[in-house]
Amino acid sequence: MEAISKMPVTLAEVKELCKKERLEERKEGKKAEGEKAGKEKEKEQEEEKKEEREIRKAETAALEYANRFCKISLESALKMKEELKALGIVRLSDEDIVKIIDIMPIDIADVRKILGISLEQNEIQKILDIVQKHRK
Repeated sequence: MEAISKMPVTLAEVKELCKKERLEERKEGKKAEGEKAGKEKEKEQEEEKKEEREIRKAETAALEYANRFCKISLESALKMKEELKALGIVRLSDEDIVKIIDIMPIDIADVRKILGISLEQNEIQKILDIVQKHRK
């Protein structure tokens, strides 16, 4: 399997992506059941199935992790992402935004530990205000 693109995603997005992938696998599995092939094709299909099983194991682990540690809904995570980007804090990267959403810091010290970059106190407070608004 080869990565097509790379972008940070929140745990809420991971849950959704894994669920969609499983639905697609089920649909494709039903389509493939009706097909018959020669020995070469069967061998190729066996290798593909083995790779798919390995991918499924990784997806299952990711989904279990996301289910266990995700603190907010997908909708809320997406809104938070937009709001944090809209703050216009130049030093706040997409990766930093995802960390904030996944960890949901409680105070200024938490934000500083999570980010590892220096921000003005008023910038941190704006971040915390957004987090608090979306906390369950």
